[in-house]
Amino acid sequence: RKDGSLMPSELAVSRLVTGPVIYFVAFIRDTTKRKEAGKALALHSEALAWAEARYRALFENAGDALVVVEDDTTISMVNRRFEEMTGYRKEEVEGKTSFLEFVPSEFRTAATERHRQRRQSGDGTLPLCRIWVTVKDGIKKLAEVSGALIPGTSRTLIALRDITEGHLMQEELLRRNMELEAMHAVSDLVSASKDLSVTLQLVLDKVLEITG
Repeated sequence: RKDGSLMPSELAVSRLVTGPVIYFVAFIRDTTKRKEAGKALALHSEALAWAEARYRALFENAGDALVVVEDDTTISMVNRRFEEMTGYRKEEVEGKTSFLEFVPSEFRTAATERHRQRRQSGDGTLPLCRIWVTVKDGIKKLAEVSGALIPGTSRTLIALRDITEGHLMQEELLRRNMELEAMHAVSDLVSASKDLSVTLQLVLDKVLEITG
């Protein structure tokens, strides 16, 4: 330019013959804005790549099993914890399997309804729920399930937390409490009666009352 600054440009030269005179016509296009836009696009692409890498790292290393489900319930992405929980590898389910296939048949209608309701809710979320899921070899696990629509898409991010062990421990605790209650009740009956036949009948009645 006149001030000595450089101008990024495109240059095309054409030969023009008019009688004995030969001219060369140059077409110069200023590409400054395009170059600036290219830099901005490169920076934007770099920021997107960084954000995607960060998201994938968080997704892959989450403590809960995470599943990205398409509008038609097809699984498009799972993380490492999902593989550990279900026994299925990514390549076995991604793009091939409906999320509903992991839900026992008796609960699929309810799961389908929740999938529909999530799309109709204002913020794309529903309250936490518990549901049994079927993993490899037909084993059933109890999972705490939460989910939300991914903004700007029709996909749902679903998180599953395996609470089977805690559930079984709670059931065992309830069973033990029932046994202790029965033992105390029987002990009180035996202490209060001296007639063995009456005592046995009372004990049986009490046990039936407690255990159902």
